[in-house]
Amino acid sequence: MAVAYRSSSASGTSDGQSTSRTVPVPAGAAAGDIALIAIEMWWDSGANPTVTYPAGFTEIVNMSVTGSGPEKLKVAWKRVTG
Repeated sequence: MAVAYRSSSASGTSDGQSTSRTVPVPAGAAAGDIALIAIEMWWDSGANPTVTYPAGFTEIVNMSVTGSGPEKLKVAWKRVTG
């Protein structure tokens, strides 16, 4: 079976300095699809912030991004069930 792109969604926010975000399920998502969450984080001071993904998501990328500050890229996936 070929892999095909179905759709995407975004929180529509950036630089909010908050502790949570809501991202809507993409239109047309169906059981069996793979959902990905990608997060780019940049913090000014202190420790690397902890990310708690929604139930069922498994983190597959947690890497530093080269640049001028403490920046991380995190990616998690889940198979859609409903």
